[in-house]
Amino acid sequence: MYPVEITKTRVMTQIYSQGLPATLKDIYKGDGTKSGIGNFYKGITPALMGIIPFSALQLGLSKAGTDICNKHYHGNPGVMPLMGISSSATLFAMGCTYPLQLTKCQMQAYKGPR
Repeated sequence: MYPVEITKTRVMTQIYSQGLPATLKDIYKGDGTKSGIGNFYKGITPALMGIIPFSALQLGLSKAGTDICNKHYHGNPGVMPLMGISSSATLFAMGCTYPLQLTKCQMQAYKGPR
């Protein structure tokens, strides 16, 4: 899946010389022959480093919020409070892991010195 994500980033950040977008074949051929197969896995380290803290924060905050809500409502709190808890937990986790996401995108878009 990761080479597809690199290709997507390259298509979005590519500057078109004649105004025509390059095909996926051109991007795979150009990137693969220029830098080898490792070129398609740039940014994988920050991506993997960001998955664990994001999941831990999101799951932990959702569980803690649900437990607090269950004690407050003395049972099932309903859909809306649970949606609010999970949304705010996800927002907080995304905010904390955003620098790693940004680093990953910068590494994917970088083509090297020209």
